[in-house]
Amino acid sequence: ARGSHLYDPKVDVGSVVLAPGLKEGILSSVERFANFREYRRRSPALDEALPYGTGLTLMFCGPSGTGKTMMANAVAAHAGKKLLLVDFPLLSSSAASDGMNEGGSAASRFQSVFREAELSDAIVFFDECEQLFAQRDGGGSSQVAELLTEMERFEGVVFLATNRPYDLDEAMYRRISEVFEFKPPNHVERRRIWELLTSHESIPCEGSIDWEAVALRYELTGGFIKNAVLAALLAAVGRQRNDPIVTEEDVVEGCRKQMRGALQMRDFDRRVVPTSGLDDLVCSDAVRTKLRDMIDLEKARGVLFGSWGFGDDMRDRQGTAALFWGPPGTGRNRAAEAVGYELGRPLKAVDLPQLLGRTGKANAASVS
Repeated sequence: ARGSHLYDPKVDVGSVVLAPGLKEGILSSVERFANFREYRRRSPALDEALPYGTGLTLMFCGPSGTGKTMMANAVAAHAGKKLLLVDFPLLSSSAASDGMNEGGSAASRFQSVFREAELSDAIVFFDECEQLFAQRDGGGSSQVAELLTEMERFEGVVFLATNRPYDLDEAMYRRISEVFEFKPPNHVERRRIWELLTSHESIPCEGSIDWEAVALRYELTGGFIKNAVLAALLAAVGRQRNDPIVTEEDVVEGCRKQMRGALQMRDFDRRVVPTSGLDDLVCSDAVRTKLRDMIDLEKARGVLFGSWGFGDDMRDRQGTAALFWGPPGTGRNRAAEAVGYELGRPLKAVDLPQLLGRTGKANAASVS
């Protein structure tokens, strides 16, 4: 059907690096559903008890680059099934066009997608599905009802991936079997991703590269790490086309490029996007040491709460406060930006006099 693409996924499930238990939980859900379908074939009376809505719909939610699309491909390959990738904007526009020009209905286009999946015994994958199920109050698609009806009739597996789960239509949540949260990888998982991506003989790397240090310093998701590896390989090939060797300098420069891209993706009011880190900061050795200690503390906090099992609720109550003082033009803002760059976080600029106003007291709503 126009607006969808059926293909055989090639991703090995062993190459997907996720938080402990996440991959196993997804695979277990799909395997249990396969057993359920077999039970249903042996128990036709079940159709009387559950006449509709017996398919499996899993939602993968999390930031961009955390492995949602890769996992969908890996699960389909592991199950020996094809994957039907749905481009909802194209599907929706073609459905509307067919309805207007041919006297048909929008539902017919959606029916054809699920019919194709049923005939091919394929898993249906809606990537970036917030475009599909935008909240109706926010001007979401008028064709959501038809699509939800077809999803409910479908007796196979559907994957939904989104980095904005709160934008999904309320009616969609009633049709989701299970939700899996994909979080950014911790430094141990990042190191594993680096090792997997650079283990292939076609990406020759210097043996002296400290992957542990790279993974700890650059807090990138898997998608950005892949891009950094490609950037590093391009640099190596540019130096020596026939016998390239990726150096640690290539890797670091590739990471710096991806850090800038990752920072640009985060959007909020009065955002300041850092462009360079401590290496480019002109300051005294004493100041540089204090800034490095603060950055190391924050990275250690990530290890403590990300790898050692302490809960996220404890992490939310922790923080670091630093006072940068001195005459104008001495680099205070530049130092703050360098810290943000090293931590992979943009800065939110706050005008303190404006925040305090005439009373000299901050309003809680303004601070948040």
